[in-house]
Amino acid sequence: MLDRAIVLIGNAPLALAGLARMIIHGEVRPRLVIAMPVGFVNVVESKQLIMQTEVPHIVLRGTARRQPPGCGGPARDDGERKQIA
Repeated sequence: MLDRAIVLIGNAPLALAGLARMIIHGEVRPRLVIAMPVGFVNVVESKQLIMQTEVPHIVLRGTARRQPPGCGGPARDDGERKQIA
């Protein structure tokens, strides 16, 4: 079912790690993996696993959950400010 599919994994690092293992073992071959899990548990490891595969991938870097204002949740204020011209 995942062969030649575009797979998007949002908030599930364990699902991403499982998919990476399935790819490594030759069980599935997605066309593209978009990996966007956030948080702190197994996030870095799962992203590293998918980046080690031969499958094209887009990986959201970082670990902390940050949502821009107005996107359904509070944004974490870490003091970083960007000026928009």
